[in-house]
Amino acid sequence: MSGLPGSIRALAWNGSEIAAVFLSYSDTMYSVASSIDGENWLTKGTFTQPQAEARIDAIIWAGSFWLLSSAKSIGTSPPRIDSLFIWTSSDLSTWNLRYSDSGGYISDFAFSGTRYIGIGQGMVESINGYDWQRGNLSDIEENGVIWTGQRFITTSYNGSGAYASSEGLTWSKFDNDNIYIRGLLFDGQRVIGVGPDGIFIGEP
Repeated sequence: MSGLPGSIRALAWNGSEIAAVFLSYSDTMYSVASSIDGENWLTKGTFTQPQAEARIDAIIWAGSFWLLSSAKSIGTSPPRIDSLFIWTSSDLSTWNLRYSDSGGYISDFAFSGTRYIGIGQGMVESINGYDWQRGNLSDIEENGVIWTGQRFITTSYNGSGAYASSEGLTWSKFDNDNIYIRGLLFDGQRVIGVGPDGIFIGEP
């Protein structure tokens, strides 16, 4: 690949353009590059993390803009809590900080068409992608979230279980505490989970 000056921290696709986020050696400056073919990359913009030694956890295309989360670890041993930062951009060049708190990182986002959900150490929610608040799933540590067209589904990589919600407000827990899943996707027909325990296929 040409034009990409660092290791990729997160990837997203909006249907025509791939976005890649990588971190500079200063540990405070993030750069964003884009590509239409996955081979040739163009750096689009940079933004500075408010706290040093932070990381990118997630980037998605949110329907009409890019949505990104970053975090900084506070403490070195459990119960470690991360500070959270949520950013938006319409062009990958100019980034705006929309939300920050010390309630824990967000590792993935999903959008239903009417509600945005972020899952990680707890949950955040928004109806417009710009104004965020903590949701009612507070005592969880989930790894991924998807929207299937019918409901949100979350998953965990530490065996803490998974949750589902049709509207993002009322959640029910699945009986899968012993399943370790690192990532989820929905192919339009099936929910597919991948983790150390294998590949899991479920109904939407």
